[in-house]
Amino acid sequence: MKNTFITTVALSALAAISSPALATDTVRLVVTPKHTSAKGFVSQASVSQGGCVSTPRGTADWCIGSSNSSNSIRVQATSVSGAEKSIVNLESHGYSAEEVAKLLSDDGRFGTVEADVRVSTAGSPQVKSQSLADGAPNDPGFEIYQEDYLGARDKYSAGMNVVPEWKTHNGFRDGETVDVVVMDSSFFINDDVPYYSGASFVTTGDEVSKDDFAPAQSALDAGEGVCNGHGLGVASTISALTDNGIGSAGIIDNARIHVARVMNCGDGYLSDTARAMDWLAGDEIEGVTPYQGGVGVVNMSLAGESETCPFYMQESIDKLKALGWTLVAAAGNVTDDSNNYAPGNCEGVINVGSVDLDGTLTYFSNTGTSIDLMAAGVNIAAACSASTESNSECYWDGTSFSSPLVAGLFAAAKSVTGADSEILETAFKTTAYGNTVTGCVDGHCGSGIPDLTAAISFAQKSMSGELNTISFALGENDNCEQSWFIDNFGGSIPMCSLYKVTFFSGNISEGTHYELVSVDASQTFETGSIDVQGVFTKAEMYLPAIDVVNNKYGVRVCDASGCDDEIFDMNVSGAQEEDRPAACKE
Repeated sequence: MKNTFITTVALSALAAISSPALATDTVRLVVTPKHTSAKGFVSQASVSQGGCVSTPRGTADWCIGSSNSSNSIRVQATSVSGAEKSIVNLESHGYSAEEVAKLLSDDGRFGTVEADVRVSTAGSPQVKSQSLADGAPNDPGFEIYQEDYLGARDKYSAGMNVVPEWKTHNGFRDGETVDVVVMDSSFFINDDVPYYSGASFVTTGDEVSKDDFAPAQSALDAGEGVCNGHGLGVASTISALTDNGIGSAGIIDNARIHVARVMNCGDGYLSDTARAMDWLAGDEIEGVTPYQGGVGVVNMSLAGESETCPFYMQESIDKLKALGWTLVAAAGNVTDDSNNYAPGNCEGVINVGSVDLDGTLTYFSNTGTSIDLMAAGVNIAAACSASTESNSECYWDGTSFSSPLVAGLFAAAKSVTGADSEILETAFKTTAYGNTVTGCVDGHCGSGIPDLTAAISFAQKSMSGELNTISFALGENDNCEQSWFIDNFGGSIPMCSLYKVTFFSGNISEGTHYELVSVDASQTFETGSIDVQGVFTKAEMYLPAIDVVNNKYGVRVCDASGCDDEIFDMNVSGAQEEDRPAACKE
């Protein structure tokens, strides 16, 4: 059985990082009363009904709902979709948490019982002090490394086109305000990173107090010198105030940062993150004021070793996804298979790995088929203390800081476009430039490094119905140019009946292809007989014999395993008779 503790921040200099001593005499379990059986039937169980299960050797009992579980922490959910979850600490009697959980779960009286997953952001930032040149924005940390990953894509290998979009959208201040929830630890007060609200969901002791405790209203934990400011750094990466002459530059100023403390000094359990998600979904958490913000983006710069996504975590994720949240997580930093680390391996989570500033896969990043996007993960400038003096920023390494870069991009794109989570996820994955990431096994670095400019354009076209289009090939040329093409190529190419076909705004993901399909104009794709007009490995081409009068056209996205069921309509407004090029009417 694998150790469930994982370090999720890699330092730029190799250093010995030791995990905290884990108690061997107790096990921590998560009990989810709502249980879906293998046959698909849903049954309800209540921890309060209690009961005991004997150890395999019959020498002791594990009891839930009795004095044997007096340390259990009860969290009552009040939303319709919620389910009561309990954290239970039991004597191990020589068995692992996984073994105890299986025995209790198989008993059938308690619902789904799982070993809680140990998560961490252990480590500390590398601090660099060096003279800074003047620049725009004027945040001191910007000119050291930030332009390497925030700069223009055509200039920097890890650039994500944030700087060009700052100029276009006034630092995103002209867009809608977006709520961003940072689930982390070590949140210190820093004037460069204003917090809108916060709460703690931690149920384990910290470096100061070893005793377990319940969720509380304050999100601030042990002070500087005890913890490393990881949560502050993550929040700073997303939304440090820009062009104010202090600290570093966050991606988006126009965000309300809500901090949810789910670990102590970078160490904790995944169930506390699940509880924070339930809070966002509207569940009542004793001791914590209900969430007051809107639906937005969640960043989780944490990971724990778990070969599957725990049921209790997936249930909480599903509730947020149904509400429209975007969930982003760090892949982890142990050069391992990302499929073995939660919450990044859960369905509905954008799992982020890391690259060097030259666009090469970092030596520490987890990779695998669960990865969705990659972003810079070395020398990320961000706050780490209460100080806002010049050169006070730190430089962080790890997927813990690749993740908030991507979360910030989602928040920025949402602010500008107002697009929902589904459109934005498709936009970033489809427009990312994966073929420039070196050192990756095929398919193990997701779609690659995101491009904010392309994603915004993609989302806007998706919302306006201009993502997939068919138009006259000469439609974009003036009358003189149209006549020239007809005079010079009309003898061999039917220029007046040639159509430009564009799929997904001219973007195609690596390893995918498109099917152009049609159905009789009197039918629908759901009920009609679908004809495949062609299979294309490019997102833009010119085709003859398009009949928009008698046919409806659509596109399917395919890969080596087959084509998606969903068919996207082709917009043919530019291929109507009234749009025929003027030179073709002469």
